[in-house]
Amino acid sequence: MEVPTDWNQYVADFPKLREAGVIPFALAQGWPTNGIFGVLLAGIGGTDLFLAVNRDKDVTAVEGPDFRKVAQAYADLRDAVDVNETVGQWNEATAQLINNTAAGNIMGDWAQGEFAVAGKVAGKDYDCLPGLGLNAVLDTGGDAFYFPKNDDPAITEAQLVLAKTMLSPETQVAFNLKKGSLPVRGDVDMSAANACMQKGLKILEDPNGVLPSGEQLLSSDTQQQLQDLEIEFFSDKSMSIDDFVGQFADIMSSAD
Repeated sequence: MEVPTDWNQYVADFPKLREAGVIPFALAQGWPTNGIFGVLLAGIGGTDLFLAVNRDKDVTAVEGPDFRKVAQAYADLRDAVDVNETVGQWNEATAQLINNTAAGNIMGDWAQGEFAVAGKVAGKDYDCLPGLGLNAVLDTGGDAFYFPKNDDPAITEAQLVLAKTMLSPETQVAFNLKKGSLPVRGDVDMSAANACMQKGLKILEDPNGVLPSGEQLLSSDTQQQLQDLEIEFFSDKSMSIDDFVGQFADIMSSAD
């Protein structure tokens, strides 16, 4: 089968994959389920809807037709997944792709590190669809390093050495080539980046391609409430879209 060009084509191929004995969608339990909804919101719903929900906490947007379309896509994916095929950790879901037992997955750039360790080449052995092939955007959230304030000049100097080392062009290139992610500075030579990373670099050339992470826009409490709801909905196929949208709107009405 040809690699799909977008999410809709991929989902349409699910029956063919099942017939061929391939798991259509690899799923890990817990937080990856929550991450899936955020990607669907940005890809299918679009940038305006993503920001209306996460940045503006617009309950009207949650109750609107565009959000319901995203919820429907989430429900369709839920109904296509066999609970007996789910795995415990995200890297196990990635391993299903590497071992050709599953066709696709929604995961962050760190999954590319698993492909690299397995000797797989982007654009040849696997491919990627930023924004699900529907909306060329990247969520720019990530891990952060914090240095405690102190009164010891030697410690402060050591902190600066570590910060300079991490942010040096050489470190940025070496680290991101191994992880499959993108550098935090734009003046480094990433010509050695793989095919998937090149797609991401191209998106970052356009300021409109950059989305703030939901983790930057919502408090930890609100994030946890949404994660609990999204996992519950995905785990309980008897839960209706109306119930999901209603509970989502309730959470956003008091979100911070």
